[in-house]
Amino acid sequence: MILIADPVLIFGLWVFPEMDINGAALASVLGFAAGLVLAVAFVLRGRSGGVMSRRTTRVGLNEFRALYDRGSHRPLNRRTAASQNS
Repeated sequence: MILIADPVLIFGLWVFPEMDINGAALASVLGFAAGLVLAVAFVLRGRSGGVMSRRTTRVGLNEFRALYDRGSHRPLNRRTAASQNS
């Protein structure tokens, strides 16, 4: 998808206007969205080959908390606190 959408959106081929770097970004977003839709469709139809299934794919609140605790907000808060102390 990206291979086709990139030149079309960057250079303004066919009926699309020339978008330069914005066209490249839009092509990337469209490509990743198409991949996500296909992946979800495979999982929901049971064609994932045992890699993922609705039964085994459960995300709990504790997992989100752990991700948040390891996120980028802590280094930012440490830098802010260090600059206020000096």
